[in-house]
Amino acid sequence: MASQQKKRFFLFKKKNEDKDAMVMSLNFSINDESITSNDSPTHLTPRTPKTPKSSLAKSSRQSFAVFEDTPKHKSTTNSVDFTMLNALKDIIGVGTTDIERTRSAMEQLKEMFANPSDAVISTLVPNVLRPNKKYITKESVYYVIMDSLRDSQNKIYDCWSSLQLPIEVWTGKYTCFNVILDCAKEKEFAIETDIESTSRNFDLFSYDIINIDDDFTFFKQFFYLQRLPSGLRRFILPKDDDCSKWWIKTLNVNEKPIKSKNNIKLQDQLMKLETQLIVKNYKFGVLYAKPGQKTEDEMYSNTECSSAFWKFMDLIASKKEQLNWNRFIGGLDSKNGRTGEYFYFSFYEKFSYEIVFHVAPLLPDNEGSQKLERKRHIGNDIVVIVFKEMADSTDTFDPRCITSHFNHIFIVVTPEKNDETNEIYHVNVVCKSEILPFPPFLETSVFHHDIHFKQFLTRKLLNAERTAMNCGIFVNNSVKSNERIIKHIISSSFE
Repeated sequence: MASQQKKRFFLFKKKNEDKDAMVMSLNFSINDESITSNDSPTHLTPRTPKTPKSSLAKSSRQSFAVFEDTPKHKSTTNSVDFTMLNALKDIIGVGTTDIERTRSAMEQLKEMFANPSDAVISTLVPNVLRPNKKYITKESVYYVIMDSLRDSQNKIYDCWSSLQLPIEVWTGKYTCFNVILDCAKEKEFAIETDIESTSRNFDLFSYDIINIDDDFTFFKQFFYLQRLPSGLRRFILPKDDDCSKWWIKTLNVNEKPIKSKNNIKLQDQLMKLETQLIVKNYKFGVLYAKPGQKTEDEMYSNTECSSAFWKFMDLIASKKEQLNWNRFIGGLDSKNGRTGEYFYFSFYEKFSYEIVFHVAPLLPDNEGSQKLERKRHIGNDIVVIVFKEMADSTDTFDPRCITSHFNHIFIVVTPEKNDETNEIYHVNVVCKSEILPFPPFLETSVFHHDIHFKQFLTRKLLNAERTAMNCGIFVNNSVKSNERIIKHIISSSFE
């Protein structure tokens, strides 16, 4: 399945006597039973709005911005729990006192829910409050909000449903510097050169890294580690609704659900699969093109590079020895050193991503005209940096010269000077047209040799690959592969 549809949690509303109320029912699709939570946690009482817009708002709508510091009385029916805020203040709260950290956490929650993202699959709850996907950056924060639902009724914020990533489009407007214009005429490629190249209809431009929730271990956190004696059950549904019947009707699936008691083997295999699907390691190709070089063979043949190129590489990553390297190495040979002596490595600390650069001039040449060893690595990278030194304004990069069907995105970097004194880079992006725009967008094509350029380029590379994996052939292959794996897990678990 596509990564945006990996999580399947949904929120529903049930009529409870004469008023609407949120009712929890915890279910897992391999079990018939359901549990309703009736626990009453400690709460902060919200101030009553002066002019409620509707009876629904009066009875059940809550806001993170209207909490009192000290509750006048405890309520179990029309309140927002303090348990969640108390946990969040120690994770995201800023300040020296508990009150300051609580207020800080409240303000961040308010911002998180101010402009909600749409759910991948709509629920039956009107006016449900969801977060904005771009603020889902900390696993611990999201888990606290999600987990709070099981301890309370009458909640209308939904952190269980999968959220849609905003989609922008290529505008076809560009002022190319180092990419040939002709490649976009047949709409085979899309080009990004500046602020005019992509639409700005949504807030995708402000995302740091897209689809961070794809990195969260939802199954492990909410199923595997919270086992119940009679099995795993966690799903928000109306108490009187049948999970399996709803699932078949809503998603139009023909497969009948498989009922299972507490099958530990199945749970172990599903947890392993979830872990395998989380991508924390990335590899990107790097090609060096001298002035006047236009063909793929010319780029793959380079062994001697300008000092401007190595200065660029030293900015975006660190040079490491391959032999005995004990971290991610992107398929290179760290045991015998058969894939060269050095490589470039970077670590994106915010999300613990390890990045390996397959630098063509550092890979074995093999003295053959086909350069198979270099093409074997870089030809299997989705995203490739092309460091293109230009002889004149017509000396541009043409992505059609690349024969690999796997290379989909090229970030073309040209130095202003081809020596160690260079401090300016010109950047254009060209990708196959099936790839959607990805942040951070180019506001300009000119960058300085500094930490800001490194950070921008790193995010651009990461989001390029994360976007590509949800487009075209990559997402289709992923769906087919995951289906085969899941069918094997199910069949082997019931042998």
